[in-house]
Amino acid sequence: MIRKFLYKNFILLYKVSRAASYRFTESGFLTLSVLIAAAVFGLDTRQTHAYMLFSILFVLLLITLVIVNFKRLKIEAYRDLPEYCTTGIPLKYDIVISNKKNHVIKNLMIMDELTNTLPSFKEFSHYKDDSDRNLNVFDRMIGFPRMISLINKKRGANIRPEIIEELGNNATIKKSLTITPSRRGYLYFNQTVYAGCDPLGLMRKPKRFKNNQPLLVFPRQYRIPKISLHGNRKYQQGGIKLASCIGESGDFHSLRDYRSGDPKRKIHWRTYARKNKPVVKEFHDEYFSRTGLVLDTFIDKDSSLLFEDAVSVATSILLSHKQQDSLLDLMFINDKAYRTTSGRALGDERGLMELLACVDTMPLNQFQKLADLTQQYARETSAFIFILLDWDEQRKEMVRQLKLRSIPILVVVITDQLNSFNNDYDCMGDCKKNFWLLETGDIQNSLDAIT
Repeated sequence: MIRKFLYKNFILLYKVSRAASYRFTESGFLTLSVLIAAAVFGLDTRQTHAYMLFSILFVLLLITLVIVNFKRLKIEAYRDLPEYCTTGIPLKYDIVISNKKNHVIKNLMIMDELTNTLPSFKEFSHYKDDSDRNLNVFDRMIGFPRMISLINKKRGANIRPEIIEELGNNATIKKSLTITPSRRGYLYFNQTVYAGCDPLGLMRKPKRFKNNQPLLVFPRQYRIPKISLHGNRKYQQGGIKLASCIGESGDFHSLRDYRSGDPKRKIHWRTYARKNKPVVKEFHDEYFSRTGLVLDTFIDKDSSLLFEDAVSVATSILLSHKQQDSLLDLMFINDKAYRTTSGRALGDERGLMELLACVDTMPLNQFQKLADLTQQYARETSAFIFILLDWDEQRKEMVRQLKLRSIPILVVVITDQLNSFNNDYDCMGDCKKNFWLLETGDIQNSLDAIT
């Protein structure tokens, strides 16, 4: 009951403070603060003259409120966003603002808003913030900083407002805004806010207009040491262009007559209809290397920082691999089993980055799906790189089964318990140097220490 009461008041406090931040300038906030203080200290008019200050400031703000509400602005804005950005790195983008009135506007505030879905009571109750350990006991018990952290996480980024000192009548200018994404995935721009200021510079009247646009945020990226997994080239029927799909594509080099035992999917139906006899497609066959990049998505929801670091490491390996003359298969489990290929002439790196930007965690009890996926494609995979969230028996067994096939393997384990980690590498055989242990929150230093 108390927690629900706190939740409702936190939401109310957030809405009020957000509305006030649009309405009042810094000078306006200072004036309002002095007004409240004067009201408190001026209750006894016989002991203090603070009530006089209260009266003056109250009338001043009242007049300002009337003036600012009579101002009529008509603004149009166009946002020029790039296709994507990276978590944690500030991005500057341009917004073109046009004044559609025949008068000059001074001290115009302009800001973009993202879709701001407030958390439900259930989300607030179950949310655990990694920074809670740095808070005092009172803040941890009450939970308001945790509520603000959850709201910011759901929104996904902060956008700093900008002030245009003067916008001429019927003028158009370009202004740069800065957005700093705090998480990966899609951000959804919802509306643009502009607000004119009163002559005293105390209050604004915000106006909003719909200006929807998505922005894809890629995971953080790290410098990755050189990875050398000398796997054998494997036979791939159909050549390079078939490496990115399951089964065979329509790429072939010739036709021949149908032979008993040929699968029906190889029949070239257009020629069959023209000649009235079955003919089949013959494919180019090729040997080349392909590396499986396996991302472990199976973890407790409370270990979000661990998973985010794993996704960032997988992204960094993907980007560092693009210079190599081999294919890279990104493999993971979410709503289904994913296996997407990039490399050489395939050019699907952007698609893989989008998958990594939007990947989510899975329940621990479904881990066998990942082991089955690696076994399914082990025959055509030259080497595996595993990004794991733990080093328990089921993960060791998955690696052990692939080692029995003599496939080169690199294991990267992300952990938040480096000092108490179980250093059991027996399943790696003689390749213990291909076992990387990275500490969450200190990933780059852990990678730099690898020789």
